[in-house]
Amino acid sequence: MTFLASEKNRLSEWKLYTKFLSKGAKKAGFYKGKLYSWALPIEFASENLQPSIRDNAIAYFKRNHIIWHLAAQMDGPTNHLCSSQVMAVNCLFPFMYEPDDLKIFLSPIFPDIHRILPIEAANQYISFEFIGPKNYLGEDPKIGSYRHRGLGNTSIDFAILIKTTQSRIRMVLGEFKFVESYSRSNIRFRPDRTDRLQTYNRFLNDPNCPIDISKLHNLDDLFYEPVYQAARHLLMGREIQKYHPEIDEFVNLHLRSSRNRAILKRPTRELPEADTVYDSIRLLLRNPSHLIDVTHEDLFQEYFTNKDRKDYAYLSSRYKL
Repeated sequence: MTFLASEKNRLSEWKLYTKFLSKGAKKAGFYKGKLYSWALPIEFASENLQPSIRDNAIAYFKRNHIIWHLAAQMDGPTNHLCSSQVMAVNCLFPFMYEPDDLKIFLSPIFPDIHRILPIEAANQYISFEFIGPKNYLGEDPKIGSYRHRGLGNTSIDFAILIKTTQSRIRMVLGEFKFVESYSRSNIRFRPDRTDRLQTYNRFLNDPNCPIDISKLHNLDDLFYEPVYQAARHLLMGREIQKYHPEIDEFVNLHLRSSRNRAILKRPTRELPEADTVYDSIRLLLRNPSHLIDVTHEDLFQEYFTNKDRKDYAYLSSRYKL
């Protein structure tokens, strides 16, 4: 059984017995035209977000014109209980206006944090579906004439600014994984046969590119997920640093489930051989510290051990943290 299938079964049961959903939300829901136990009824899709953050998170996405992935309704999240975007919001939005708690949470990864800096707005410390004020990678919007946060161009699941104990400004560009697994298919060419390499080629051939392309058999080897996504985020981190000299360094942080082993597989044998796909990607980097992968379980278990959080009961039951 795949991890996705096992989580669908587990969350179908969680939905029936949890105290965090209303009676109406416990019924089966339609998803892409079919009725499933692991989907909420569409009219209860907002209950995919935990109660303590629900209204504020929906308002934040609406205010910033952020697109919910596979949204069930306008201005609200998907009704799919296995959504990684919803998991990211459930897990991280409680830190949105709590820099001291966010510092404690991230300290196992970044022990040199002095403080968390505001991002996007005063007194806000996480930016979701971050694309920044500039089209750093020169991507053509896939929807309409403008870039959209969350769809149609490179969006970072979450972005955080850190001031270190050495007074350096570090930008954390975060990706949140849950049940993802990827086929061993090369996606260099889009369905319309346009070439993705044309967009990123000049960045890959830049002498300061974070990826050492001389270590690749072929540039095509970058066009397998999750390598392709990580590559774009690394290129974006470098461009952000270039255009914002106040940012001294960047890190791509991938948070993933320890129970999802499928995501760790190398999608092609042409990548450097290593224990996980993340290790393979790091072997391609000029500076391997630009990419960090950590499990949700390790990070949250350490955080909850050190601090009593009111959202512990929800997150531990919903996501087995």
